[in-house]
Amino acid sequence: MNVIERYAEHLSNLTMDFDLFSPDLVEICPGEGLLDIKKYKESLRNWFCFFEKILIKNVVCKSLKFENLKGLQGVVWLEIYHKVNQGEAKIDVIHVLKTDENEKILVINSFWTLSQYVALVKEHPELQARPFKPLTERIADFC
Repeated sequence: MNVIERYAEHLSNLTMDFDLFSPDLVEICPGEGLLDIKKYKESLRNWFCFFEKILIKNVVCKSLKFENLKGLQGVVWLEIYHKVNQGEAKIDVIHVLKTDENEKILVINSFWTLSQYVALVKEHPELQARPFKPLTERIADFC
């Protein structure tokens, strides 16, 4: 099992092994902006308690070996189920990952649709209390 598959396995167990990551990790998240390894650890600690489960739908990995470039690239398709008072609140998420030459995860680019989350908030108002950064702070991260 490669590092990206192990990453997906940990997510599905609502756990994480931080030895999988480079100390130079950057996560790009539509909800929280840019995170370094320290902030990513904190983010997972904050978020895992709000999740009922994470289902991994698919994992695709490709090895990159070209001249001085080495590493692994992968895509993880997942469904995140938030804990809610009644019913179900599912978000479709895609993580695009890149490792360094030592096969430590260097970049996590998280894709999900904010409008899907906003629609769920209308149905499940308790989701409003979740720890997202204000939009102005998220935009500032990318400028």
